[in-house]
Order: sequence, then C-alpha cells, then structure tokens
Amino acid sequence: MNNPTKPYYAVDKTIYFTDRVEEVLIYTFDEDDTAGTICELLNSAYDSAYQDGLNASLSRHHKELLDKLLLLTMENSRMKNLMKMNE
Repeated sequence: MNNPTKPYYAVDKTIYFTDRVEEVLIYTFDEDDTAGTICELLNSAYDSAYQDGLNASLSRHHKELLDKLLLLTMENSRMKNLMKMNE
C-alpha cells in the first residue's frame, strides 16, 4: 500500500481496508472479480473525498492569505498617510 488515497485492496474474494497501522476485513464476495471492482469503486470514492478535503483546505488558506494581504495593504496606506502628515 504505497498510495494514501487507495486504502482499500482486494485479495482473492476479500476486500480489506488499511490505515497503515491496522488492516480490517471489509467484505468477502463469492467471485474474485466482484471484489476487485468494488475495491476500485471504494478507492475512487475515497480519493475524491481526499481531494475535496485538500481543495477545501487550500481554499481556506488562500482566503486567510488574502485577508492578511488586505490588512497589510491598509496598514501600509495608513503609515504612508502618517508620514505625509509629519513632513
């Protein structure tokens, strides 16, 4: 398991989930190909949720940086005005 966004894997007819510490049996199917197909679907859903979480985090950080930039711009303008007044 090298990919953190693919925690599900199939062995024969069984799907497992791992968090790198523990492996949990999820389900055992009657056919090998069913386990593989369901495993791919689970990993795809997990990857989508992971990417959504990353995007939300980046969006929040972006907003925080824009807010700081705005505050610094306002403070810079205020300081310039104070310097002009003191001349």
